[in-house]
Amino acid sequence: RSGIDLVQLVTLTSRDERIALACAASRGFIYVVSAIGTTGARAALDVDRLRGLLARVRVHAGDLPLLCGFGVSQPQQVRELRAAGADGVIVGSAAISALEAGGTAGLAGFVRSLAGAL
Repeated sequence: RSGIDLVQLVTLTSRDERIALACAASRGFIYVVSAIGTTGARAALDVDRLRGLLARVRVHAGDLPLLCGFGVSQPQQVRELRAAGADGVIVGSAAISALEAGGTAGLAGFVRSLAGAL
């Protein structure tokens, strides 16, 4: 009705039943939370655990893209997440930091660096 997709989140601690329900209810994409705890840029992500989670979610997601977010802040992380099975990434805190540090030019450069890793 409103043209806004309902996007459900799944986490590293989600059980398969919760993943199945989230995938069935989602429209647009599935948000795969890539870290336990609060959001914010991280130096490293647990890519091995995320690979397992992405595989579990993929079983239920059908054609919905799987996007990883929470902690994503570096091109290397984007490459690792894509190799682990993510269709894309969601970046928040690191983008705000890039904007604060370098204005729109800094944000644009940051986004280009991540996009280049896709």
